[in-house]
Amino acid sequence: MGGHDWSQSDSEVVVKLAVDASTGKEQIKVRFESSRLSVWIAGRSVFAHELSTKVDPEECYWQLEGAGDARKLVIMLCKKRNGQWKALTKDEEEAMPKKDVLDEDFDVLNLEHDDDDPERVEEQEENERKLEARYKKFRAEKGLDNEDTLQTFFALFDNCIQLYRLNKLSDYLEEILPVCRKRNDKYKLKAIQAVAFVKWKQSKFREALPLFHEMEDILGKGAALCENIAHTYNSLGDYEKAEDYFRQALRFIEQEHGANQGNRGGVLLGLGLVRDRLGKHREALPVCRKAYEFYMDRANGAPASLQAKAGISCAKLHMKLGEMAKAEILIREAVHMYEVTCGETSPLTASAYHELGKCLWKQRKRSDAQKALQRAYEIESQKDAWDLVTLLEIHNMLMDTHLKETDHIERSRFQDYFKTVEYLAARVKRELPQDGNAAVYYKAAAELKAWGGRYEEAKELFNMAIPLFRTETSTDCTGLLQSCEDMMAFCNRNLEGKQNSPMDFEVPSKVAGEADPSSGQAAEEEEEEEE
Repeated sequence: MGGHDWSQSDSEVVVKLAVDASTGKEQIKVRFESSRLSVWIAGRSVFAHELSTKVDPEECYWQLEGAGDARKLVIMLCKKRNGQWKALTKDEEEAMPKKDVLDEDFDVLNLEHDDDDPERVEEQEENERKLEARYKKFRAEKGLDNEDTLQTFFALFDNCIQLYRLNKLSDYLEEILPVCRKRNDKYKLKAIQAVAFVKWKQSKFREALPLFHEMEDILGKGAALCENIAHTYNSLGDYEKAEDYFRQALRFIEQEHGANQGNRGGVLLGLGLVRDRLGKHREALPVCRKAYEFYMDRANGAPASLQAKAGISCAKLHMKLGEMAKAEILIREAVHMYEVTCGETSPLTASAYHELGKCLWKQRKRSDAQKALQRAYEIESQKDAWDLVTLLEIHNMLMDTHLKETDHIERSRFQDYFKTVEYLAARVKRELPQDGNAAVYYKAAAELKAWGGRYEEAKELFNMAIPLFRTETSTDCTGLLQSCEDMMAFCNRNLEGKQNSPMDFEVPSKVAGEADPSSGQAAEEEEEEEE
């Protein structure tokens, strides 16, 4: 029995091992794993190595060929991703001279994340730095309309989209898309798809939809594209079209991959969300649960962001059905998974903390809810695609945890949120139209500052809100204006020494369940009693 040799095409690897002339099939055992090949002949291990790149075990096979001295065991490995391998085994590859990411012949595919590998944000951030350096070098030296530049950009895109670098990608794509539209190769489609994905993740669903349909015109229908279009219709509230495209996606998955394969989990999750939005929560739960189990099986025990996403969807349904304990378990798992796979400051992590805060507050787990909501507030305020409505929801719920259904208020606790409120108020002023919406946040921030005893800073924010409310014409702001003026008067009384509001006080039982953070009612009633 001799050694082995190997050869490859773009999609397959052929490994040949010499065997004795008398060797029969019953003496051979071959184990195919995604990253390892093991071979035994007559009970003896003859090959056991980590492969340099992944294969699809279900598509691999072996056979005996030849006779006498020419008899060989021939093993066919189906590559998971098309392309040329540098070596057969991991050991052989590691023994080769290392290439720098800026070298011309560096293979950027080596930095692409494999869906079957554990997700690690540190690795993704390191790959982002490497790919961005390579992209900028090639852009300067070779120009945008160059194969190497574009290949590097789309490897960078795949990395950054997982890290939610939406503003960065949007800026890059403004110059990439026009260049790629002039081409008649794969990069035209990749650019259209990239812009559509970024628009979608920025919640610009009406801008994403025509791009997905443009891809449909070029490619025809397919499982992934039907799923993307379905999710977009779902987000736009067109549930009939959403369900139609989800069902088309399922049919394509079964045709292309077989049952329970492909991205069946994503389609099941989408169908569950359609039923949820139609108010059929109990019908939606088992469908979303199947998606959760699909991703859990695929992750094989490792943290996975898609499992976390499906878990959050299941948790929301449990909350709607009043099953808070089940929801809390799923959300806590999702928070951990997102922190590991996407990072502690990822928008997905922020959203999970928001859901955890809601779930905990519904159970009146006050202290834990405050911690979760504070973390959600901090991360949401720093997002590229930040949403003022979401932030106000977190802000108001956080205020409720301090002011509602309590017999004791520690006003100094509001100081824990000053830094976030100051950062976000500055961002609202810098990035949003100065209208009634901005005024609502200034008012909310001012009230928090007032509760925290920073009366001068509160007045500054009230003075920013009041003129915007006065000029707002789309809705009646009379009540909001009156509330601002009442709180301004409260701040002035304390600053002028006419009132000395305590920073720590008991709430009378008649008020404890009725405290209104938007008006400062509990504080004012307590202060009136002291006067």
